[in-house]
Amino acid sequence: MKKQMLVTLALALLALPGLASAQLHNTLKADVPFAFNAGGVTMPAGACMVQSTGNGQALLLISSGTRSVYVLPNAAESSSVASETALVFHKYGDVYFLAGIKQEGNNRGFDIPRTRAEKEILAKNVSESDVEVLLASK
Repeated sequence: MKKQMLVTLALALLALPGLASAQLHNTLKADVPFAFNAGGVTMPAGACMVQSTGNGQALLLISSGTRSVYVLPNAAESSSVASETALVFHKYGDVYFLAGIKQEGNNRGFDIPRTRAEKEILAKNVSESDVEVLLASK
């Protein structure tokens, strides 16, 4: 377990330079009407907060209800500027996975890597997910 934590920490430190350009400037809040998976943790429906933590904004703290999880996102850049701040989810049947964050007025955001559970769903030849976009506030 300690070895896994050290590997995760090392990966986070390596990712700092690339993630610094995709900073989440504020805490985002959204009312998510469904349970969802983030970083391998099932988060309950309800008020959700996403906060950036650490130097260079390398980690995201996602909280919903009494559950919280840190995720190591990938910096994402779009060819267009987002018109609204939003959480992006992949949906497979009635199962949701947090997939990304878009920030209003910015062409940079975050992609959340697929978890083992999401990869297992895809391995079962399930067609590509539906994408759900849920508006968030700063």
